[in-house]
Amino acid sequence: MKAAITTKYGKPDVIQIQEVPKPEIKANEILIKVMASSLNSGDVRIRALNGGGVPPFVMRLIFGWSKPRVSTQGIMFSGVVEDIGASVKDFKPGDEVFGSTGMKMGAQAEYLKIKEGSGLKKKPKNASFEETAAILFGGMTALYFLQKAGIAQM
Repeated sequence: MKAAITTKYGKPDVIQIQEVPKPEIKANEILIKVMASSLNSGDVRIRALNGGGVPPFVMRLIFGWSKPRVSTQGIMFSGVVEDIGASVKDFKPGDEVFGSTGMKMGAQAEYLKIKEGSGLKKKPKNASFEETAAILFGGMTALYFLQKAGIAQM
């Protein structure tokens, strides 16, 4: 499968499209064919070691010293369930889904795997793959600030 691989920290030209093995799933995991992945400020900050106040050496400790520990970046995605592990109960092949990989990254690829119960949701029928991949970052950011202001609860 093809994936956008970040070969080292730096500007966008450090990203290369490469062939990598398709993920193999465990009993509690779901294999998703990625239809859309968003690129957001968090992805850019990690690649550029620009933590907005977090020193670069701290970012290197968290994400990898000489290059990103997880070479396929990307957090937000939408796609179609391709396969499920033996213990997966809430999803089936063919389900249209969207979600976040969290700090596990990996959404900027043709396929990704994610554990059941880790934020994966069924895609609304009236939303496109592109819309559902893009809305997550802004929606999560808005919810965070609404919670901080005491307006919303999780």
